[in-house]
Amino acid sequence: MGIITIQGRLTASEATRQHFWNLMACSNTPLVSELMQVIPLQPDFENWRQAGKIPGRAICNLCASLKEDERFIGQPGRFYSSASTIVANTYDAWFALQASRQRRLDGMRRWLSILQSDTEMLELCGVSWESFQERAKAILQTATNQIQAEQPTPQPVRRGSGQQREQSDNVVSRRLLVNRLFHLYDELPEPLNRCAIALLLKNGCTVPERAEQPERYQRMLLAKQIAVRRMEEELLSRLPKGRDLTNENFLNALELLTHQIPTSTEEFAQWKSQLLREPNPLPYPILYSSNLDLTWFVEEVPRGKSQKPKQQICVKFNGSSRHVFKVQCDARQHHYFQRFVQDWVIYDRGKGPISGSLFLLRTASILWKPVQQSGRRATGEPWNDHYLYLHCQINTQLLTQEGVEEKRQKKLTSAQASEQTRHATPTQATRRQGNLARLQCPDQHPIPLPSRPPYEGQPQMILGVSFDLKHPVTVAVVDVQSQEVVKYHSSRQLLSTSDPKTDQSHLLRRQKAQQQHHDYERHKALKKGNYAPYKEDDLGTYLNQVLAKRVVDIALQFRVSSIVLPDTKGLRDKLEAQLRAKAASKIVGSVAAQKRYARTASLRLHHWSYNQLAESIKNRAAKLGIPVEIVPGLVSDSPQATARDIAFSAYYRRQSASK
Repeated sequence: MGIITIQGRLTASEATRQHFWNLMACSNTPLVSELMQVIPLQPDFENWRQAGKIPGRAICNLCASLKEDERFIGQPGRFYSSASTIVANTYDAWFALQASRQRRLDGMRRWLSILQSDTEMLELCGVSWESFQERAKAILQTATNQIQAEQPTPQPVRRGSGQQREQSDNVVSRRLLVNRLFHLYDELPEPLNRCAIALLLKNGCTVPERAEQPERYQRMLLAKQIAVRRMEEELLSRLPKGRDLTNENFLNALELLTHQIPTSTEEFAQWKSQLLREPNPLPYPILYSSNLDLTWFVEEVPRGKSQKPKQQICVKFNGSSRHVFKVQCDARQHHYFQRFVQDWVIYDRGKGPISGSLFLLRTASILWKPVQQSGRRATGEPWNDHYLYLHCQINTQLLTQEGVEEKRQKKLTSAQASEQTRHATPTQATRRQGNLARLQCPDQHPIPLPSRPPYEGQPQMILGVSFDLKHPVTVAVVDVQSQEVVKYHSSRQLLSTSDPKTDQSHLLRRQKAQQQHHDYERHKALKKGNYAPYKEDDLGTYLNQVLAKRVVDIALQFRVSSIVLPDTKGLRDKLEAQLRAKAASKIVGSVAAQKRYARTASLRLHHWSYNQLAESIKNRAAKLGIPVEIVPGLVSDSPQATARDIAFSAYYRRQSASK
């Protein structure tokens, strides 16, 4: 089970919507932007940057010092807490991103220091190509033996030909081999050993039959150099600045570029980027970290003499209880909001028989979204040109009787341990004792819930998923006990069914045709000096949802123990670096032509939202209780091989962790 997000639109009177827009856009968003600009000026900022986290007390103190400012005064208390949380999350993510970039840059630089052409390595070692191959094979065998000695012994049942078994052994240990070879490079200082290790790393942990062509080495070197330069530029990215809803930064950059001349190309590029950057016109959302900050109730709306009144779900927010919002949602999500009302009624502000920790609702947030209706004209009033939405995070474990009981036992154990170890004020002690008494209640949950036993998959079955530029998603069902692949499914096979009503294979052709049309229209606009941001509407989102459903259906069919997804970090950077290197080798002597070629080819990299697809798979699997694992992305000869490698990688990570 896991956390998923549902949403519903909030409707209220125009005065209420105007009040919330003014609070969020004119007070809260400037407060968030001010906090983001003040934090780098603090004397402990470098220490926070090295630690990768800003203490919560430091942000709260800064926020408290700004409460008296006339620009930010008059907000509810939860709005100030939300601003502190947003700033903390933003900087924590920025610190983590910078640390990840630095690690990747260090790895790229180390690889560049190792990388040499075969000709250079042969001249340095003074040996023949055959002797060089023999030394590389010996080191490869040594590394393989070391890894196999550390890994658990494979199962004796091994079907398939000898060539298939050998290929499977090499595949599952490729990432481990790379790490082992880098360790051996540091341990073996002799030039022959280091050159042999570099040869193996260049060729995917295999020994080539003949020396490489100079063109291949130049492409490899150029691709890595381009990747290093791009990573260095990303490391110099500016600090978080917040959102400018007044376009003040744009006007300042325009005035600067109008009255001054840039001193360098870099400065001109910086000014140009500020002018071309499209600011986010929406205010920051308001985060409610506690499910007790929302009050739920039902209001009867008359519908006529012969009809029963409509049961309208309404909500009020802590700190703004004078304003009532009606919840409008999809019919498929209506039962979740009904459960919110039932939980709140039974809770009865802490007097009821259940604890707030057993609420289906965990956290919530409110945010504005633009109205997307054809033929609707803008009114000039942002609270009428935008809709207010409520996003709710729910714990799918609490949808069943078994899940509620498991959660209650876990919370009860935690509360009893906390009661014995922590010292609290009399008010806190009374609140904890009341919560503990509600958790100890042996009666059945007062809300009738369906009974569904926890999902139990076959331990030896794993479903691996791969993402690729040409093939959006490919799955492989692997039996790790017999070291065999039970089933492969490509994107088209996942969408195809024997029933014409459920067959969705035409969606791939439709999206491809739509993307090609938009690429052509964008190309014509760029030739005229215009930028036309064409979107695929909701087709890509719908296609990702269908693919996610089919992937989870395959997991249920084979009762896999888990779904394994690759980490998509750095995927587009690698592909784009390869495209730039290909452009440099294909078009010699014209930098402008290289950039045009790389820009046109790189458009395909953004035709598919892999992160959205991965999140859709996680959400669907969480509803059914299927575990999802994330492993580092692998690169193989085909999408099928990549999906298989990812499944085996997860298996060996499990075995290593169980030691």
